[in-house]
Amino acid sequence: MARIIPVSSGKGGVGKTTFAINYAISLSKYGRTVLVDLDMGTSSLRNSLDCEIQHDLYHFFKKNVPLDRCVTPLGPRLDPHNKLPLFGFIASPMGMIDEITNFHEKYRDLLIEGLNSLKASYVVLDLKAGLDNRVLDFLPHTNTGILVFTPHLPSAVYTAAEIVKATLFKKLRVIFSRNSPIYKRLSGLDYYKLFNDLLDRIEDTYDQTFPNLDALVAELDGGVNQPKVVSFIRSAIKDFKIYYVLNRFNGIRESAESVVTPFAKRLSETVTEGLRMMNLGWVMDDDEINRLTAQRIPAILDRVQPARTDSRPRDHVEDRLRELRQLYVGLGKTHAQTAAPKKIEKATAATAGTLDEQLQVLRTMYDSESKKGYRENFHYITLRTLYLIRERAVEEFGDIRLGRTHAEMLQGIMRGE
Repeated sequence: MARIIPVSSGKGGVGKTTFAINYAISLSKYGRTVLVDLDMGTSSLRNSLDCEIQHDLYHFFKKNVPLDRCVTPLGPRLDPHNKLPLFGFIASPMGMIDEITNFHEKYRDLLIEGLNSLKASYVVLDLKAGLDNRVLDFLPHTNTGILVFTPHLPSAVYTAAEIVKATLFKKLRVIFSRNSPIYKRLSGLDYYKLFNDLLDRIEDTYDQTFPNLDALVAELDGGVNQPKVVSFIRSAIKDFKIYYVLNRFNGIRESAESVVTPFAKRLSETVTEGLRMMNLGWVMDDDEINRLTAQRIPAILDRVQPARTDSRPRDHVEDRLRELRQLYVGLGKTHAQTAAPKKIEKATAATAGTLDEQLQVLRTMYDSESKKGYRENFHYITLRTLYLIRERAVEEFGDIRLGRTHAEMLQGIMRGE
């Protein structure tokens, strides 16, 4: 069963598609990988890869071509020695076709069914920038997938925080849905209405009665005489995972001041304090990436060496688990905290722990990775991804199935209760 990994960003211009392409190619060295362009209307993958495309999502939606037949290989222009037989991509249609670009529920469900059925180890979704239902419908309910930031566009962190908020609220709406087993422990009030009214008020950015989810938990703690229920809700919030990558990385200080600090503060103010943020790595700012991207060539490609005689994936994962455990910094449940550098703006008490941890992760990664180029950067991010997939529960990173019913989502959320 494929691990579905969405890649999203708060705004366009952060290099999301360039990252997704090179990341998916790197993943394909460890298993069959399909990259899917869900940024309908822009056909970003088509414009970024110099490949001949026979079928795309137009043929899937309008001509009933099965989704697996819409997968395009890199082909001889980009992969002349067939070194990457396990990589393929699905392009969105050429131009803007309104009923596909702004697809309705029927097309959404059809696409989700097709994505869930793809025969691959990894399915990477290149989502549209920003936030709407065409993004939310393809995100997991327990984590963010991969958020892409760049220090060169700091304003993207605010919409990214809204993506986190909307995804987490989707999880809470499931927990508080009509048939949730949580109500079996409650009686005497219409708790379904109470919980959902509170969520409505927190989601309403113009209503400052409850500025974030911490206010919701405090309200429940004082008004619901069910400590175990409140404790579960608190855990459901805190267990939500945020993964991000710093693209066009230009140093610790710049990334801390323009991305990490404002992102953590925004989450604390509008979502909740202390959400678990995990930096998967960064990609160094390199003119060669821009030059190759302009030529529609993925920068990570090495088109010099001949193909291996064995086209099966060389699974180095088991061989490198010992190395991975040295590279898992920031992915564990706990991590040593140290004070932030003096030159970086001092964090508020509410976000100090999260910021200290993230800055320590940056420093630790920088100490071991700063002299490496972008190819090694993508390899490092890929190894951290594989560690999460192999060593952690399914719901902690990406998902194995999109479009779960409320009952299925509840089963996963309530596991262990």
